[in-house]
Amino acid sequence: MAIKYKWLVEQLREIISDSIQNGINKLPTEQELAVRYRVSRQTVRAALAVLEDEREIRRIKGSGAYITGLSSLEDRNIVGILIPDEQQYEYPALINDIRVALATEGFSCKVYPTHNHVDQERQILQFLLKSPLRALIVEPVKSALPSPNTELYQRLIQRGTSILFLECAYPQLSQIPVIYEIIYMGLVFWCKVLWKKATLLSPVFSRWTISGDLNATRDFWMLCKIRG
Repeated sequence: MAIKYKWLVEQLREIISDSIQNGINKLPTEQELAVRYRVSRQTVRAALAVLEDEREIRRIKGSGAYITGLSSLEDRNIVGILIPDEQQYEYPALINDIRVALATEGFSCKVYPTHNHVDQERQILQFLLKSPLRALIVEPVKSALPSPNTELYQRLIQRGTSILFLECAYPQLSQIPVIYEIIYMGLVFWCKVLWKKATLLSPVFSRWTISGDLNATRDFWMLCKIRG
């Protein structure tokens, strides 16, 4: 069983990776895994125990094994935050709240100031492509204008980085979820969106297609749906 359960751990890690990308937050049952991989349930339990020790899954008695989104590699459990300037940020409490919410889920974060310059944003994204983080929270730079950096965001997504925009989005990246100031306090909801690959439906606007005015966004109806 020793060799089999170690082999099964790697197979389950592949399932976890695919599940995260496809919005699935629960592993198949022990019986289903035993049948699929032609191993005993004892071997399955041993493999699940390893993943639980590594905090990659959380087992709930009578319910099953749930994916946490954490990696066994600590440097993969970092979320990057791209904002104009942490010290002079319009919502300083937001950064602290994000840190607290992430720490609760086992993640840490690192701030990368863009100073609202497209070139600085590009340098940061190129740097991050060398060693992609687990996720990025980004306040876009000059979002009302076409951005030369959207291709870098696409490449990060292809490398497995989840991305969430704050307050506005680049038109070329409309598939990326956006969180607005009116729901900043719902950071628990945000964590579910990011780690369980939930879908944040596009805001329904009666005017403005790109948010540049926080007060204006409060006037519009926004639909949010979690697909767990």
